[in-house]
Amino acid sequence: MRNKIFIPLLLVVMAIGAIIAGVSFTNNSIDEQLPSKAFPEIGAPTTVINITLGAGMALPVIPDKIMVYKVKKPEVTAEKVTALAETLGLIGDVSEDANRCIVKHDSLELEVLKASGRLFYRDSSKIYGDINNPPNLPLKETAIKSAKKFLSDNGLMPADAEFSKVVTDTAEIARKDPATGDVSTEKIDLVMQVIFDRKINGFPVVGAGSKLKVYIGNNGDVVGVYKCWREYEPYKQFTILTPSQALERLREKGIHRVITGEEVKVKEVYLAYYAEPSPEDQEYFQPVYVFEVDIGRGEIVEEYIPAIPEIEPKISEKPQPQLPERTKPAPDELEDDE
Repeated sequence: MRNKIFIPLLLVVMAIGAIIAGVSFTNNSIDEQLPSKAFPEIGAPTTVINITLGAGMALPVIPDKIMVYKVKKPEVTAEKVTALAETLGLIGDVSEDANRCIVKHDSLELEVLKASGRLFYRDSSKIYGDINNPPNLPLKETAIKSAKKFLSDNGLMPADAEFSKVVTDTAEIARKDPATGDVSTEKIDLVMQVIFDRKINGFPVVGAGSKLKVYIGNNGDVVGVYKCWREYEPYKQFTILTPSQALERLREKGIHRVITGEEVKVKEVYLAYYAEPSPEDQEYFQPVYVFEVDIGRGEIVEEYIPAIPEIEPKISEKPQPQLPERTKPAPDELEDDE
């Protein structure tokens, strides 16, 4: 799998925008109360559409109750971040504010968020690749071994991490022949990402706040690590919606970007735990139903429905978290706020 960057006539134009919608929830249960939570794209019905199951698809069999897990508050201090930086070979003074600790030296940087413990270690001179001097990237199997070894050697490999996939960030350079007007393109591999997933209680974790990526550059060198992996402990079991009830709630809610009257097909349904974006101070891992829906035009979207029936959606706006200034955005900074 490849992430593509298109560069016409060797000019790079980068536009970054983010609109973040927050949703708070109120639990009406007296003895099983959870605080307000936030899930993406959950709110009032958007369009009247016909949502049906795809051909040959059946709803999954799900337990009547499921455990909710309490997130452990990470201990992020200047001393701990300095020690980790030294382990990674980064020697420098730590700067600290209310939200993060950062250690920098030349092109190396380690940033740790206090809310989630999310860390981002990178060599900014290498993590983006170089279109003028393309790196010599390793074979996929070699990249996986390098990533696992780096994580293990530096105490960053979670016990529950499962290898998921390798993707390659690429650039496409367009050149126009001045004589003929013909345009040719050249694809350049820039950096590889070795990606790991996790499960809680046997169910996958979804959302922007659960990621582990190792960036592999020239000659197989590790040039970055992005890790948001909140620790947790059992809290309490809750009765959840059945898959049929969750499907009805999806029909009531509607799907964004779908025209009224259209018919869309559900390709897959599964139960998962939702991880909030890394700048958020998440208190609980709560279950959601994930619906993968084919809305036509070759586009498949994911829709989340909270699985605990006592939770009712209440729409509210959430301001965009402020990120530190960069001369160039890091690959995962935008993903923090999905």
